[in-house]
Formats: sequence, structure tokens, C-alpha cells
Amino acid sequence: MLKYAELQQPEDPLNSPWSIRQFAVYQKFNLRTLESNHIFIRTPESAADCIYNALRSSTEEAWSFCSSYENIHLLCCSSVCENWGHYLNALDEDLTKLVCMVARDVRW
Repeated sequence: MLKYAELQQPEDPLNSPWSIRQFAVYQKFNLRTLESNHIFIRTPESAADCIYNALRSSTEEAWSFCSSYENIHLLCCSSVCENWGHYLNALDEDLTKLVCMVARDVRW
């Protein structure tokens, strides 16, 4: 199970535009046949696009991608990491605004 930050348009402008979501990847690997089956649950578009592009590439590249059982997991992890920095920056900005508001109201 992986968690990721997603930017969205909130209905209420007072709400944060960020939401934390999760998705899962289940893999069944058969050692005798070296076949692997995957189930993706609530896959974000970024991960789905990466998997689609990897499998849509040339036959050799797609086979190379599929031949190692961990590639799909690595691809999913890397595809959901991109927004965490933006999310943390947004949290930092919100915290700075809050501290400024409190500092303005508190007289030392």
C-alpha cells in the first residue's frame, strides 16, 4: 500500500487543495513458471500512465520491464513521490501564515 499527495480543486476555498490518498499493488509470483500477476487498487493516474507507457514501448523494452518482478513496484513508488515536496512546501507556507497571524495578535 502506498500513500501519495494529490492536488485537487476544493469545493470550499477555505479547505486545503491537497489530499492524501492511498493505493495498493498486489502481486502473485509463480517461481516455477516465472509468471507474475498484479492487481492494482485505486491506482493514481501518474502510476497508471507510467505502467501503460512502459508496457506500450517496444517489445524488447516491455519484456525487459516485465522480466524483473520489482519493476512495477519501483515504478509505482517513483510515480507517487513527485508531489510530496510540493505538498510539504504548501504546508510550510500555511504554517508560516499561521505563525505570522499569531505573532501579530500576541504582544510580547
